[in-house]
Amino acid sequence: MDNLLSIVTFLPLLAALILAIFLRGDDGAAQQNAKILALVATGATFVISVAIVTQFEPATTDFQLVERFAWVSDLSYAMGVDGVSLVFVMLTTALMPFVVGAAWTVNTRVKEFMILLLAIETLLLAAFLALDLMLFFVAAEAVLIPVFLLIAIWGGAERLTAAFKYALLALISLAALLTAVTLLWTAAGTTDMGALLSAAAENGPLALLGDQYTAVMALLLGAFAVKLALWPAHVWLPQAMAQAPTGVTVLLSAVTVKLGAYGLLRLWVPLGAPGMELWGPYLFALALAAILFGGLMALVQEDLMRLLAYAGVAQMGFVALGVLGATRQAIDGALFAVVAHAIAAAGLLILVGALRDRVASTQIENFGGLVVRMPVFAVVFMIFVLGAIGLPGTAGFVGVVLVVTGVFPAGAWVAILGALGLAVAAAYGIRLYRRVVAGDLIREALKAIRDLDRRELTLVVPLIALTLALGIAPSLMLDLVGPTTEALAATFETAAQAETDTATNTSAPIHIDTADAATATAAPTAGAGD
Repeated sequence: MDNLLSIVTFLPLLAALILAIFLRGDDGAAQQNAKILALVATGATFVISVAIVTQFEPATTDFQLVERFAWVSDLSYAMGVDGVSLVFVMLTTALMPFVVGAAWTVNTRVKEFMILLLAIETLLLAAFLALDLMLFFVAAEAVLIPVFLLIAIWGGAERLTAAFKYALLALISLAALLTAVTLLWTAAGTTDMGALLSAAAENGPLALLGDQYTAVMALLLGAFAVKLALWPAHVWLPQAMAQAPTGVTVLLSAVTVKLGAYGLLRLWVPLGAPGMELWGPYLFALALAAILFGGLMALVQEDLMRLLAYAGVAQMGFVALGVLGATRQAIDGALFAVVAHAIAAAGLLILVGALRDRVASTQIENFGGLVVRMPVFAVVFMIFVLGAIGLPGTAGFVGVVLVVTGVFPAGAWVAILGALGLAVAAAYGIRLYRRVVAGDLIREALKAIRDLDRRELTLVVPLIALTLALGIAPSLMLDLVGPTTEALAATFETAAQAETDTATNTSAPIHIDTADAATATAAPTAGAGD
């Protein structure tokens, strides 16, 4: 099928336009129609993304299914997929129906709510598939607007504070990323991602960027740290999670923060080798601090949403650790940790949202002994908690083990402290389950609470199947991404070697011929070509 990537990207936006133009009213029927159309659109988008997988050739590290059209000036509308972007595309399309399902209880301005969700899906997919740096920037940063509106309009009592805190950090990220993209464009003479990264791999990032290298890498790291909610740039996430409705919390924690992980994998790994020689210990320390800080903060939280937010900060620390490790095993682990956290976080947030719908609270002190009245909830909650803390047999375990073993070459202290994060995760997971589910049911308000209903079970059962399937058979994912992650790791090593070879000639950046850039579509280790 021609233009498959554009179809999967813009189908949600088409559904949003249909909602905006043709759906009238805000009565019960109109609300139900808006929800159904959004669910059908996100489901159809997932089906089309499966078609991308069937046409994807894992052994090829080139960007595949490439689409390229002239856009503005020297910029182009360029889309393509490799093993890394395929993971993020599939994660987004697979989870968006769950986001819509988790938002089923929204009953005010439903049409507008669903339009914003669909617009976010289009922007995320455009960012993950973009082969032009400016297109990536526009799509990734445009996510700010609908997310801000979702928090500010449909959030809780402190929604405006949460929304503006998110917007402030997001605008800082926007400014940093725009400056970095502009510097890259100026230095290389192109925004073509394939040509730029191929040149960096062949000649070395310092030869490509010259004196601007340090500024570019610092700006990229800062921009993606905010998006990833990496400590200390995480401060927007806990309050946003506490105030946002359930569907938006799933969107934030399971989907949108992964933009930061994608940016690090796409740009930091192929460009970061020279910087790691100088900043490596400090960056590893930053990732480890995120793991330990997030875990310890989760351990003392009294609000379920805030607890899960800080647990997410810790998990994103593992992702950053894998990216910085830059070996194939570490990069595989980072990708696996992204997927594992997204699945477990989505499941836990749906369950916490179910409790909030019943009790109108997410304070841990208002629960306890739920196993008595909610045995199905107790079992499902346990599975997701165990997945979140990395129990063997779950996807979370595979990701953490790959990251910890993959970063060992960088230093035993990095691997040991990373593994310590598992102990902290086990502590907050056990505490969470004991206080919410275990024990005696003593609160009168809980004695009539009902167990999970059909809609909630429909949402969580596929997520359970995913976390167990990937935990038992990680090759389902690793076989798809293996050649690409191996190429990324090789790119990092090649760039490091190129810097060694050209260490005496870093003042004059190379300049990519724009005519060559117009046809370059390959991943940075595969050379140029379709």
